[in-house]
Amino acid sequence: MKRFLNFVLAGLIASLFILMNINVKANSQYTEKTHELRGVWVATVSQLDMPQQSGTTPVAIEKYKQEFIKILDTLEEYKMNAIIFQVRPLNDAFYRSEINPWSRYLAGVEGLDPGWDPLAWMIEESHKRGIEFHAWLNPYRASLNLPKNIEAVENYLNGLDNKNFAKKNRDLIVLAEPNSGANYQILLNPGEPRVRQHIIDTIEEIITNYDVDAIHFDDYFYNDVPQSQDDTTRTKPGYNPKNLSKADWRRDQVNILIKGIHDLITAYNTLNNKNVQFGISPAPMWAPSPQVCVQNGHDGGLYDTKYGLQFPCWGYYTYVDLYADTRKWVLEEWIDYIVPQNYFELERYHRPITEWWSELVKNTKVKLYMGIGAHNQGANTAWDKDQMRKQLTFNNQFPEVEGIVLFSYKNIARPSKQEMIEGTKTLKEFWTKNTMLPHQYNRPISGYTAPKPTVKRTQNLIELTINPDDIAIGYNVYKFTTDEPMILTEDKVYDRYRNFNLPINIEVDVNNDDVYIFVVEAFLPNGTKSSQTSNVIVPAYENTHKPLIEYFEISRVTDLYRFQEKVIIRGKFSDPNGDRLTATLELYLNDRYRGIRIDVIDNQFEVEFYMYSLEGDNAAFRLTVTDGAHTVEKFSHRFSIKKVNLTITSINYIIYQQRQKLDDILK
Repeated sequence: MKRFLNFVLAGLIASLFILMNINVKANSQYTEKTHELRGVWVATVSQLDMPQQSGTTPVAIEKYKQEFIKILDTLEEYKMNAIIFQVRPLNDAFYRSEINPWSRYLAGVEGLDPGWDPLAWMIEESHKRGIEFHAWLNPYRASLNLPKNIEAVENYLNGLDNKNFAKKNRDLIVLAEPNSGANYQILLNPGEPRVRQHIIDTIEEIITNYDVDAIHFDDYFYNDVPQSQDDTTRTKPGYNPKNLSKADWRRDQVNILIKGIHDLITAYNTLNNKNVQFGISPAPMWAPSPQVCVQNGHDGGLYDTKYGLQFPCWGYYTYVDLYADTRKWVLEEWIDYIVPQNYFELERYHRPITEWWSELVKNTKVKLYMGIGAHNQGANTAWDKDQMRKQLTFNNQFPEVEGIVLFSYKNIARPSKQEMIEGTKTLKEFWTKNTMLPHQYNRPISGYTAPKPTVKRTQNLIELTINPDDIAIGYNVYKFTTDEPMILTEDKVYDRYRNFNLPINIEVDVNNDDVYIFVVEAFLPNGTKSSQTSNVIVPAYENTHKPLIEYFEISRVTDLYRFQEKVIIRGKFSDPNGDRLTATLELYLNDRYRGIRIDVIDNQFEVEFYMYSLEGDNAAFRLTVTDGAHTVEKFSHRFSIKKVNLTITSINYIIYQQRQKLDDILK
């Protein structure tokens, strides 16, 4: 992916083929889809999108988990339903593996056990939110850029964990020369059968041990590998039975791997009644057209006559530059989906690339999701603030484009430029409801009734819980008041929810005085919706009880506290109606209330507080709890805050404090 980004930037600077002022054709209105994949790439290599775990302690693990939770929160905020998470950045693993070492980008050192199994937990947390987890692997890449000398390569290999396949099999690697030959990069040799078997074994280990929804490759195949690197491989006895040219032989080696992975996943799904997908996100252009580059021409290459665009000979093509025949993989249906990294602006090549791939996937089972370069918003002048809007609207016109994947997470979660901020606003404007994923399975269902939700009503809130079954792939939920006609059309949907056979918890803000009717409608495996639905009526809310403060206490009760003396304040409260409660803690001092920050978990808190360096009498703490309709409060005892003077009282007080410190030391 990084190699292609460099090409894009170079191309944008060159700008020899830019056509300006081309308007989005035909319908310029964006229509939100019912079925659509909305995904984002999360790159772990070099901590691009995910920070490194700071250690192996429980605190470090919990901190890392919270970073991932932030990612899921962001996906939920933008109504996205798929995460493409990099679990094998450099011939390593973000999961427990018998054949690959722990990744250095996890706990800091290759081979270092992080103290838990991140992949199992991340998949579980994703599925709780109705988000698919696509495990992103770089199949061949074993290093990033190294100084261009053999000593640097040897030093790097020597420093790898002993489990690393590249270290154990130095005769099975090739050296790429990225950045116009300025560096070395270590790749596993795609032409070696043992390399292919290791990659297939790696994938089998993942799909067998983890509930991933997809195996995902990007565009790292024969990247920048000089012809001399594998001349001897091709001439080994039995390695080239078809007597292919060097270029065709390389493509055949990658084809063998892709077909092998397809066969592995297909067999696994059949035997285990699973639906693991196999997807690839290549560079966007398949091959140069004969009309433009005769010397590299291949039939069916990308060539656009409608808009007068001719793709340059120096363009970056999967067929020519990566020896990856992505067109063949689609036509042979060896993959379930393809995500071209269409990171050009619409006025340049984005438009014809979308059209070409849309035409290619027709009459195949392969899903087309379009990769959009959110990182380009504001990064170059060609990507104006409206690029996200224009590209989403343009792709929305093609029924073959069944999803959007954004590169990358940090540009959505932490937009650094105004253009990026505008792009995120567009996402929220266009994506207002959850969507069902576009997968369909050939299992017709008749006479099915969606499960009836259980309901809990509290102050200004209704909580629905759907306990899903093994049949439906998801649900439409409708919300009506008694004054509204119950019309079950897509524009009336409150929201949609994906079924991972986990309880689906839905919170709906409502008015207390209204009666509501909720309708659940199931999406079935064959792509249809259930003919029968489940309805539940929720009566108006009656708030008959005030909140209760169960206890409110201070660790040391005295009439006198000194400046900066520490006390621990605890509180717990509840509500007979089950309402959500909000609590505030304040110090009343010198006729003024001063707020104290507290973190409330499960309606209770504990906070360390240091007395203000202000003198005053008749001070007190006040705890206030409200459910939105009723408010209760409770005061602590009254006390004074003073400087400590050498009076009998203060001397006794100092002695008491010293005894407390001694007791703490002895403990």
